Amino acid sequence: MNIPKVIFRRVLGEGKILTLESITVDFGRESGALDELDKITPKHPASVLVIPFDLESGVWLIREFGAGTERSVLKFPTGRIESSEDARAAADRELAEEIGCRAKSLTYIGCLFDEPGHSNATTCIFFAEHLRSGSAVGDEPQQPEILKFPASNLLELIRSGRLMDSRSIAAVMQLIAHKGSPIAEDFLRVQR
Repeated sequence: MNIPKVIFRRVLGEGKILTLESITVDFGRESGALDELDKITPKHPASVLVIPFDLESGVWLIREFGAGTERSVLKFPTGRIESSEDARAAADRELAEEIGCRAKSLTYIGCLFDEPGHSNATTCIFFAEHLRSGSAVGDEPQQPEILKFPASNLLELIRSGRLMDSRSIAAVMQLIAHKGSPIAEDFLRVQR
């Protein structure tokens, strides 16, 4: 199998948070044909998603306006990793900014590509436990609405279409696959 090679790049546009490029790729076809693909390059390609959990209220989600959908979307707290911090520090900061809490325990669950067909953006997923008060001022134009659900309701939120954010859904699946976390064990027990 031939390894595809990018042979030309052209910037189509730049915004505050991303650059849109057209890339010409040689897939090594016998005909010599080249393909032109769109590529989105975020200015901050690394981000975090945090699954906040406590035994009393379950999982914490937020509802906030999404510019892409032009409506409020239910999801887990997310945000970019700033150049001055590592992923764990970004996860703790996002918790404070979006739900007004800090976590005594942050467990790394995994990482995922947001949209590998068009972007190099990645998201690191963390499971936050033992939440305590600790707010911080964020960069959101509007404070998100905080909603709490029993862990056993997560699949129903997905089935019903209330939870449609793809990163949040992928995070739930990664968490289920991460043995040993209380939410995974609770979730799997309820789903049987």
